[in-house]
Amino acid sequence: MGPSNPADLESIGRFSRRAGIPVSHLRHYHETGLLEPAFVDPESGYRYYAIAQREAAEVIAILRSIDMPVRDIQRVLADPSEATVGVVLNAHRARLEDRLSQVAGRLEAIDQIVKEGKLVKQPRQVVEDGFVAVRVESVRAVTPTAERWSEIRDKLRFFGEQPQEVHVVVLAAENGRRLAIWVGSFEAQALKLHLDGLTTERPLTYDLMLEALNRHGVRLVRADVLSVVDGTFLARLITNSDGQVEEIDCRPSDAFNLALRAGAPVAVAQALLDEASVNPGADIAL
Repeated sequence: MGPSNPADLESIGRFSRRAGIPVSHLRHYHETGLLEPAFVDPESGYRYYAIAQREAAEVIAILRSIDMPVRDIQRVLADPSEATVGVVLNAHRARLEDRLSQVAGRLEAIDQIVKEGKLVKQPRQVVEDGFVAVRVESVRAVTPTAERWSEIRDKLRFFGEQPQEVHVVVLAAENGRRLAIWVGSFEAQALKLHLDGLTTERPLTYDLMLEALNRHGVRLVRADVLSVVDGTFLARLITNSDGQVEEIDCRPSDAFNLALRAGAPVAVAQALLDEASVNPGADIAL
């Protein structure tokens, strides 16, 4: 293609500086057909642009600055009417909002990973003599044996005669031994939400409790499972407020929910672990 008026042409370098578009981008726009040079020297391959093409170049620069796809820019250049521009911009806005939502979800996932230290090897927690550090391995729904069901039913009189599904928290020690503790449905669901990294629109009771403790300068130091009496597990929370350490009697389910949300370690009395836990690989029995 030959130039109709060479005086109206600019080299790619000069056009790049005046239009504010890098030379490499102009070459790419030529290859994609977005902005073709007015003249290409057949011998040297040098590209030349018409002064009148600056307006199109400015439009391209603006739309590329908001990451608009080339195909949509071509549509605007082909039909720069108000209707077409509005449709293209609205569609691109919707794409960006969807991308923003995805990025927000990934950022939240990163925050959760950082908070829980899932990718960092945690230092072994130091617990007092007679206790073994454990982790909450899982929350399961199980059906007790008929004999165990009879014991549970006697304590919670609203249960029926036939065994029904109940929730169990499985604790695992470093040596692989596991201890199962049955908990209420609400407590199990709250714990599972946290373990799965899920959040609710409004704070759960445990989130509210932990926020209240934090605002009053009370730090959760540890949660301990102490013993089992007549099939009922006993636990405590260790707190620290301005150097004053206190023990709070509580249910294991409450201790687990608060400790995990606070990033505090969980421990089990060695005597209880020896008595009630099972060996690695053995079936968990309630």
